[in-house]
Amino acid sequence: MERLNVGDVDGFISVVRGVLLDPDEVYVDDRGSVYYLLRVGGFHLNVVVAGGVVRTVYLLGAESYQRMRCRRWRIRIY
Repeated sequence: MERLNVGDVDGFISVVRGVLLDPDEVYVDDRGSVYYLLRVGGFHLNVVVAGGVVRTVYLLGAESYQRMRCRRWRIRIY
């Protein structure tokens, strides 16, 4: 949570909500999972939603971002 400048769970939830409301990019994969991404410093914060529920949240470096963009995320919707 240090990289996101968040000190508690409520702050983290607020950051995740912000990514969902105003992402930089949104992708969909073959299974219908939606990936909301927001650039944070040198990283991308990735919020994965499947079945209308947030399933996971993680940071991606530049190399991982490129790999995911080419191999997993099939359709850019935003």
